Amino acid sequence: MEAADEAIKNRIKPKEDLKEFLEKKKEMFLMQMEINLKKEKIHELEEKLKKKKLGLVVAEDHIKKVRINQRIWKDSTITLSLIRSKLARK
Repeated sequence: MEAADEAIKNRIKPKEDLKEFLEKKKEMFLMQMEINLKKEKIHELEEKLKKKKLGLVVAEDHIKKVRINQRIWKDSTITLSLIRSKLARK
């Protein structure tokens, strides 16, 4: 019988304990909200970073193509100059 009385005493908490319980739950909820907001912000920043990296890759590819075209133009100009000079000698 004592065990049953003890179990009931342990199960029934005073109002102050209920207040503490609710306050802890509220605090946990607010902390979880803050964690979720920070995770969302991190995700947004990671997406921005991916876009910027992609933009850099595209820009680098463009620069490479421009350099290749400049080399081709320079080589063709040199070749054309050589041909003209040979024709002028004849």
